[in-house]
Amino acid sequence: MKIWNIGYPRVSQENEWFPAVRAYELGNCSEESLLEIGKKILSERWKTQHELGVDSIPLNDFSIWDPLLDTAWLFNLLPQAMGGGDQWIQSQLSLIRGSAEQNVRVMNRFSWFRTPYQSFQPEWDGKISLRLNREKIDWEIKCQKGLPYQFHITLIGPWTLAYVTKTQGRTRAELLKELAPLYSELLRDLKKKGFEWVQLEEPAFCVDLQKDEVKNISSVYDGFKGPLPKILITTHYESPDPWLTEFSQLPVQGFHYDLVSGPAVLSWIKTRSFPKDKLLGLGLVNGLNVWASSVASLYKQIEILKGFHPAAKLLLSPSCSLAHLPLTKNNETGLKAKVGVYDNLSFANERIEELALLKQMLLGNVSLSDVEKAEAARREKLIPLQKKVDSVRNQINRLDLTFRKRGASFAKRSKTQAKRLGLPRLPMTVCQDLSAGCCLVRDSGNDVVLTDSLNYEQRLTEYTKRWSGFMSTEGGWVQISGSSCVRPPIIVSDIEWKDHSKEERSKTMWTPGAPLVKAVALGPVSIINLSFIRSDIPREQVVLQAAIAVRSEVKALETRGAPIIQIDEPGLTESVPLKKQKISVFLKHQMDNLKVATCGVKDETSLHLNLDNAELPVLVDTLPKSDVDVLYFSTSSGSQLNEKLLLLKGISFECGFGPGIIGQRDESIPADREIEINIRKCFEVIPPDKLWICADVPIRVVSEEYARTLMQKIVLATLRIRRLLAGNA
Repeated sequence: MKIWNIGYPRVSQENEWFPAVRAYELGNCSEESLLEIGKKILSERWKTQHELGVDSIPLNDFSIWDPLLDTAWLFNLLPQAMGGGDQWIQSQLSLIRGSAEQNVRVMNRFSWFRTPYQSFQPEWDGKISLRLNREKIDWEIKCQKGLPYQFHITLIGPWTLAYVTKTQGRTRAELLKELAPLYSELLRDLKKKGFEWVQLEEPAFCVDLQKDEVKNISSVYDGFKGPLPKILITTHYESPDPWLTEFSQLPVQGFHYDLVSGPAVLSWIKTRSFPKDKLLGLGLVNGLNVWASSVASLYKQIEILKGFHPAAKLLLSPSCSLAHLPLTKNNETGLKAKVGVYDNLSFANERIEELALLKQMLLGNVSLSDVEKAEAARREKLIPLQKKVDSVRNQINRLDLTFRKRGASFAKRSKTQAKRLGLPRLPMTVCQDLSAGCCLVRDSGNDVVLTDSLNYEQRLTEYTKRWSGFMSTEGGWVQISGSSCVRPPIIVSDIEWKDHSKEERSKTMWTPGAPLVKAVALGPVSIINLSFIRSDIPREQVVLQAAIAVRSEVKALETRGAPIIQIDEPGLTESVPLKKQKISVFLKHQMDNLKVATCGVKDETSLHLNLDNAELPVLVDTLPKSDVDVLYFSTSSGSQLNEKLLLLKGISFECGFGPGIIGQRDESIPADREIEINIRKCFEVIPPDKLWICADVPIRVVSEEYARTLMQKIVLATLRIRRLLAGNA
């Protein structure tokens, strides 16, 4: 019985890695220096895992920006042909930021299997030949030479890679056929380099699959012939049912299942269906949340399983990669002072300690009764902190259907709002400030400006300070995309809105005749998805509490005079189930709670919903019921704008739309013609009277000069089209 780790955080103890990556992005750190820092961090993370008791350490789970980007690079699944060799780091930077000089556009980002982590999307149109670019994986292999630890290589598996790749005019089956020989070649090479095991990550085994897709998967794995390493397939975030039996027959030597998100797998294993000669990896401790496991309960589960599968063939693992968690709680002095909280938390290192304790129990070195006593005492300390707030519970008990409905129809309130706002056709605004402060946007010619320049994480931090129910960490950094990291707050007790200071309440946000302003609040679903939520009550209740708090926040903004209020819901599709049969009920809860947060405003207040990068295909049938006045969504390119506009065709929407006109980019300034073409594209789906012109939500703006130039170009393009619409060309 061994501890097999799936993946480990890329944020190091002192968080020196991603500041170094950002320094490289800005030209303040050389590639040589960056790789030297990376080598040092790799050595430390491997040493830590070994000392914590990991028997097999993952290799190739580290990355400069994103493991999926590394995999796209490995197989040449790129938007255009790129040079490799010594320039692989600079080439990857060009891909994620765009480069006008090299004519490289920004790669799309998407939520990695509806977790908060945003990956870069591979692309394939069949024109660029697939090949192996081994530079990154070879660098990491070179770093481990001579170290006395047991490693396994981890790779994103062929089906998952094909599933997440944007195939332009080609099919997933065609891509699989192209990938199969390259995977075989790579596996043979890894065998020659001495690796006994390779972990192929296949979370896409857990989505809804058809028979022909399962057949294609079997065909790929059946084709892995020759002297290859042993293969362990890992599945995460759900269960691969109803294909558990079919997948278990694949010609591989082991399988890992996420028992936290897919507990039904346990019942299947007990039917004696899993082959006795294969390793059975059990994803026992939660890789997505930070509340400590009951190791005593896990021990009892394993003791039962030992009757169905040989103990020597069992692997103890996290449910998924630990990269979704902060590294360790050891330096959290503030949390240590909170009696009951600290002892009940498990970050990445503590998750491994839980597995190590479980292993010792199974070996007979630690008694079950001792662990049960310690866990009972630990949980007892937490109970007073997970307090129920009567005022919150009373509001929930008073909820009725009127809380989820605006006072008047969209047609009626839109006339009231038009009279109050006096906006021109194609009103111009932004969803987030493109600069460090609001002054730039206020002076740029926009019709509607923002009241502050906070991004999503900063806004959540403000709520964490003001509202009850949250606790903050000092060093609980988690990578969310590229070189961007956040410190998710921890929800401990009931969430309750707390008002601003008297001084702030007295400030009027807007008076008629002054430039129009748009107040912003973070939506309840994103608050929950950007936090580590409590586990003692159902998720739906936690979201509802957040919705009631946001409702109070929104009404306070309205009281201060805000004529337009924008609700940011960038995480609206995070945590949505991967199985279609579960989605409709889940989305109904999401939308009901969102409407609790938003529908308390007056008819004269224009309510806007900013979806940012939320998955529009998942939401498109639900959004007409949102009862908002304007919907925003972002794009990363002109082609993605086309795709998202096509999704809206045939759907009956009353509200206005503000699609990202120029797409998320960091360096390249779009040509005037490109901006005008994108606006005209919108007219094919969105009538001019319902179109709002919005630059997009910026990932990270390079400079104020860039932001100023960008806004000037958008304003000029919009003014030209307004003249055309008015017949004044």
